[in-house]
Amino acid sequence: MIRSFNDKLKAKQLVYDAKQVVLEENARRKQVQAEWDAIEQEQVVEQQRIGQILIKEQERKELKFLKEQRIRDKQIHQNTKALNAMHADETAKYNLSKKIISEGHIADVDRYIAQSDQQPEEREAPGINDGMPMNSDSTWQLTWKSFSQHPSIVSLPLSEKVRLYKLAESQVVDRLNYYANLHSDQNSLGSGKETDD
Repeated sequence: MIRSFNDKLKAKQLVYDAKQVVLEENARRKQVQAEWDAIEQEQVVEQQRIGQILIKEQERKELKFLKEQRIRDKQIHQNTKALNAMHADETAKYNLSKKIISEGHIADVDRYIAQSDQQPEEREAPGINDGMPMNSDSTWQLTWKSFSQHPSIVSLPLSEKVRLYKLAESQVVDRLNYYANLHSDQNSLGSGKETDD
C-alpha cells in the first residue's frame, strides 16, 4: 500500500514535534539544574562568609578573655604584694612591741609601784541622770515634733498621727497622775496606812 505524500509529511511532522518536545524538556532541565547549581554556589559562599565571621568573633572573644585574665592576674599579683607587705609590717610591729615590752617591763613595774603609793583621787557623786541612755523613757518628753518623727509614726496618715498623739498624751497624763497620787492619803494601797472605817 502506497502512502500518500500528506501522510508521510504528517508522520515526519509528528516525529519532528516529538523531538522538539524532548529538546525543550532537556533545555528546561538544564536551565533548572543551572539554577540549582547557582543557588548551591551562593550557599557555599554564604557558609564560608559566616564561617569567617564566626572565626573572627571567636578570636575576638579569646583576645578579650586573655586581656581580662591578664588584668585579673595583675590585680592578684598587686593584692598579694600588698598583703605580703602588710604581713611584714605587722610582724615588724609585733617584734618591736615585744622588744619595747621586754625593755620597758622594769620601768612599768616601777611606775606602777609609784602610782600605788599615791592617794586615790576622790570622785564626784554621780548625778541623777548619769549613766542613763539618751532616749530613755524618763528623759523623753512628749511633743508633737518628737512624736510625729518617730519611725513607726512617720508613714501614717495625718488623721491617724493626731489620734495616736492624743492617746499617747492622755497616757502620759495618766502616768503622771498615778505617780503623783501613789502615796497620797486617799490612796490606801500606796501609803501603807490603813484607813479608819
